[in-house]
Amino acid sequence: MDIIVTTPKGATGEAAREGLEARKRGGYYFRWIGKHLPKNFGPGDRIWYTEGGLVRGFGICQDLIHSNGELCSATGKTFGAGWFAWIDVQTWKWVKPFAYRGFQGFMYCDFGVPEIVGDWLSPMPEVAS
Repeated sequence: MDIIVTTPKGATGEAAREGLEARKRGGYYFRWIGKHLPKNFGPGDRIWYTEGGLVRGFGICQDLIHSNGELCSATGKTFGAGWFAWIDVQTWKWVKPFAYRGFQGFMYCDFGVPEIVGDWLSPMPEVAS
């Protein structure tokens, strides 16, 4: 069961820094942290991201654990307790952006077969104005 989450407006710079760090390291594990475990969600499912009112891409959940907290090695930010879905950056796919309003938490989704326009080594696709 795929889920979609929002990159908060205030965290877009942080997400970009993590992407740069992933390329420098030649790999990286992103994480999505939620207070509640999505039903029927686990390794092999996609986590879609919406940012700035557009779905931008997805990664594949590699592992799902409950933790009392984690330190991000790329940003130095400490995350509190919750469910951590680990996403290998090498599974990241950019899609042709499409409209999807942001929200808090997660939602279940089924976007079918997306139009992939890049991978983790590609820059975020530009949006035509």
